Amino acid sequence: MNTTQNTAFPNKNPRAVLLLALKLTLGGIGYGLLEIAYRGFTHYSMIIAGGICFCILVSLSKSKKNLLLLCVGGGIAITAVEFIFGAVFNLWLGMEVWDYSKEKLNLLGQICVRFTVQWCALSAVVLSIARLVRSTVPKITKKLGVLRTAAKKTT
Repeated sequence: MNTTQNTAFPNKNPRAVLLLALKLTLGGIGYGLLEIAYRGFTHYSMIIAGGICFCILVSLSKSKKNLLLLCVGGGIAITAVEFIFGAVFNLWLGMEVWDYSKEKLNLLGQICVRFTVQWCALSAVVLSIARLVRSTVPKITKKLGVLRTAAKKTT
């Protein structure tokens, strides 16, 4: 009996690790592209933050709660991630990735109400897409499983 256990991933499941990597990648790329469209450039820290935010939104999309409530939660979560990344990359490391100090109701120039409201709106889009994907993928994989089973029987 193997008594060694992987403490980083105690119940590691290759599929779960792959799905997490996929969500981080899709979120990072999506956020990076969104920022390039809005500001004309991005920073690697925003790609990491985008991946984390996307994972949070996908987790929120599993909830049966009201979409408006989830959007507010998503906006707050994204703002929290943005504040943490701003504190590290802008305030601590001095990289000047962004500066909201001229925005009304900002906190240390890292977050502001205006963008929190925009994150809530973006959350509505992402949560809706995540719910659609969540309801569609099982149907597709079930059909693919039936096709795979049928293909095996003919060979």
